Amino acid sequence: MTIRVLKSELIPLLAGFVVCDMFVTIGWVGMVLKRMLPVKKWMIICCPVFGVLFGNLLNLISEGLDSGTESLGWLMLYLVCALTLTDKKGG
Repeated sequence: MTIRVLKSELIPLLAGFVVCDMFVTIGWVGMVLKRMLPVKKWMIICCPVFGVLFGNLLNLISEGLDSGTESLGWLMLYLVCALTLTDKKGG
């Protein structure tokens, strides 16, 4: 039963991951490397796929530590954009 459920959910979940996470990560890395955003190059890691990779690293340490790391990647991406693209001087 588990395998049948996995087969029916694998394609939509994989497609969603590719469209939502991989394409955003590719765009993010490209914009950082081309200096389209005023951030340092190490901020490449602030994206969803690196969050997933970090979560898998944590999962190797202890089972279940990877919960929410993809969302952490999205949050870091949005925070970096919000902090660097807003006018801090107020006008």
